[in-house]
Amino acid sequence: MALHLQGMGVIESIQWEKYNPLLQSRVVNVLRKWLASHFYDFKEDTKMLERLMSFLEDNIEKHKLNDQLKVLKLLILEQVS
Repeated sequence: MALHLQGMGVIESIQWEKYNPLLQSRVVNVLRKWLASHFYDFKEDTKMLERLMSFLEDNIEKHKLNDQLKVLKLLILEQVS
């Protein structure tokens, strides 16, 4: 089993592996929509933009969501430029 979280039984681990990609995809979609429609939230708060970039680089790359990462980074670059 590729992912076995401490404290989870076998069934819970299997369910986590099944639904984790779906959850990750939904988080990426929410971020994409937020960036596309409400980027001013990040323009006004540079610390929040830094945290978002850190989240993207640390978490999304770790979970092999590179295509989604590229889209989100492009949205950020378009808005900042």
